[in-house]
Amino acid sequence: MPLEFGLGSHSVKYSSLLNNAQIDSKSRFIAMSFFGLSGTFKPIRWIGLKAAVGYRKVLYNNIPDLRFDGVYTSVGLAIDFREIITDYRMFRLKRKYYKKANKIETAVDLITD
Repeated sequence: MPLEFGLGSHSVKYSSLLNNAQIDSKSRFIAMSFFGLSGTFKPIRWIGLKAAVGYRKVLYNNIPDLRFDGVYTSVGLAIDFREIITDYRMFRLKRKYYKKANKIETAVDLITD
């Protein structure tokens, strides 16, 4: 159950319906908080599919007309660099001590472990 905080800025541009000319624009600071459920499916140790669902709450917003509060969903790719570095180091050690071993077989063993 992640609790995240975000800082940034947002901009709003108002335009005319008649000729699509820009009437006004505003750019302001915003602070948000995210809370929800998150999970990762990892078919391989160092790559996975990450999904999250939760609620977003605005902590500070200078433009009162805009509402960012509400439910959010997220899907993305998760890459675990620690596992990649560990596998690379293990591959180098196995290659150093097992000179007669098949390099492709060693790499496949590391990835599927």
